[in-house]
Amino acid sequence: MTVPDQEIHDAQEEGFANLIQLRQFPDTLYVAPALCHTRHGAWAALNQGGSGQPGDYVPGAWTIYEDNLYSLVAPEASRLKSIIDVGRIDRLETCEWALSENDLRRRRFVQLLNGALRDDLWGHGVR
Repeated sequence: MTVPDQEIHDAQEEGFANLIQLRQFPDTLYVAPALCHTRHGAWAALNQGGSGQPGDYVPGAWTIYEDNLYSLVAPEASRLKSIIDVGRIDRLETCEWALSENDLRRRRFVQLLNGALRDDLWGHGVR
């Protein structure tokens, strides 16, 4: 049985890539021991301490992995400071992560970039 060309054409779907050109990324990656073991637990702690005021914002470019907070935003300058050991913040060069041979390290860096992109798009009214 053959299928007419028109039916094949009608059945085709249009696809979109979720890729965007990255022209620049932050120079510094902040790493600190987390007081919470998961991102979910960290959000629960952050939501308890929030006042809901505009200056009480929590940036989205962070994650928790192996009991450490990784952030593209200085955690001591935001409410993230409440879920880490502030005295043990390390500052690393992001190029070591962005260009790493280690796939897991690069994936974590992309996860942080996705959070930063969501923050930027939210600021432009994209939900």
